[in-house]
Amino acid sequence: MKNKAKKYVASVSLVALFGIYSIYQNLPDNSSATYAAAPVSYNAPVTKSSTGQLAIAETTTTTPARTISSPTKRSSPSTVHRVSPLASSYKDGVYTGISADAYYGNVQVQITVQGGVVTDVTAIQSPDTHSRSLAINSRALPMLRSEAITAQNARINAVSGATYTSAAYKESIASALSQATA
Repeated sequence: MKNKAKKYVASVSLVALFGIYSIYQNLPDNSSATYAAAPVSYNAPVTKSSTGQLAIAETTTTTPARTISSPTKRSSPSTVHRVSPLASSYKDGVYTGISADAYYGNVQVQITVQGGVVTDVTAIQSPDTHSRSLAINSRALPMLRSEAITAQNARINAVSGATYTSAAYKESIASALSQATA
């Protein structure tokens, strides 16, 4: 009788373990969690103070809106640097960048400048011949657009998993911005 009870407990435990594993596998993927933080540019202008020390123009501290907690890792506020949009001065108009190679196709952007600042960036061409390219670009292009508008220049961060698209996007936007330079 003892042997049957042990087998029963082992069977139930195994079924429960597989059930928990199945639930775990169907949870949303936290690796692509979105964080609401202030727009960021890591290329803040550096100035010299009257004492000769270097200083960064403006520093703010932000905390992610959603934190994924882990027993070994704690979230802490991160220091980010912002570049004021007023620091750039472009000629108003609509400018189209070059068509840059992104390995699986070309990326070409068009920028809109109003009041001397970039107000919109539109990808008018992007790789679309593979389903994987479509998936990558549906995630990467909005992120690159947001970064470009925030940075007001082509020095933007690449999107993880979209290295070729990011590089081509930067190249195209740099070309468009060079046309808009006053």
